[in-house]
Amino acid sequence: MELKDKLASLRKSKGLSQIELADALNVSRQAVSRWEVGDSNPSIENLIALGKLYDVPLDELVSMGEVPESTVQALEKDGKEEKGGEKQQDIYKEYHHIRKSIDRIGVGIILILMVLVSCIVIYFVTNREFSAIPIENLDRYVIAPEDIEEAELDAITDDIP
Repeated sequence: MELKDKLASLRKSKGLSQIELADALNVSRQAVSRWEVGDSNPSIENLIALGKLYDVPLDELVSMGEVPESTVQALEKDGKEEKGGEKQQDIYKEYHHIRKSIDRIGVGIILILMVLVSCIVIYFVTNREFSAIPIENLDRYVIAPEDIEEAELDAITDDIP
């Protein structure tokens, strides 16, 4: 069996369209079509990716012999069980849903911690204890009226109602 026939057979037994296969390999649909028609051959990187996707050893994929019936049957069975990959897609969606939830929780925790740290900093900055002046030293801090200049006295008395 030629490579082109193997590629078409394996793709169909996996239940994939040419577009789905092209998306999985990050190539164009036309490239997949040219491989299956025999106009061109996939690169070694694409052959490796195809082998992994179909769960077929690379030497089995490129050899001129037939793909063992057990491989084709296993792929058909997987295709039926997964109904075209729906099971994998459901698992993938669930994983990403959980991942998004974990990311949101992480961001929320970080925001809460930032708010708490900000509150603590503001508390310590604004609530400093001022040292009281001892009574025996109070006379040093009392300003006598004769020490106040006239301009300052006018400013003080203007504020008094």
